[in-house]
Parts: sequence; C-alpha cells; structure tokens
Amino acid sequence: DMVKEFTDLCHSHGLVSIIEPVVRPPRRGDKFDREQAIIDAAKELGDSGADLYKVEMPLYGKGPQQELLCASQRLND
Repeated sequence: DMVKEFTDLCHSHGLVSIIEPVVRPPRRGDKFDREQAIIDAAKELGDSGADLYKVEMPLYGKGPQQELLCASQRLND
C-alpha cells in the first residue's frame, strides 16, 4: 500500500506525514458522486497512520454553514 509505505518512510526519518487525497471523475465519463468519493477516500485512508489527513472540502466549501457542517461531519461516520 503506497500510503502506508509513505507514512512509514516519513516516520522512520522523523518527519511528519501528510496525505491529501484528491477525488476526480473517471476519464470515461462514468457516473461520479464527488461527495461520496470524498467520504470513501476518508474511510479508506483515514486510519492510514498519517499524521495529518488533509481533505477536500465537501460541497466545494460553498453553502449554508449548517449544510457544510453536516457534510463535513459525515467524513467521521
């Protein structure tokens, strides 16, 4: 697993490990749910051992504060 190797390498050299998964639609134009892809990435990589997990802001960071809060909280479900 690339992320595990990266975090292990950082830690073995006394460095902080930071990961920032970026989600993008498939090149073939298949159906893509950006919000679900962000959640899926967090589920897959959130406990990877990285010191900092930098996430893409749900809803592109736009919308009412309560809606943004709820979308962000879903990352921890």
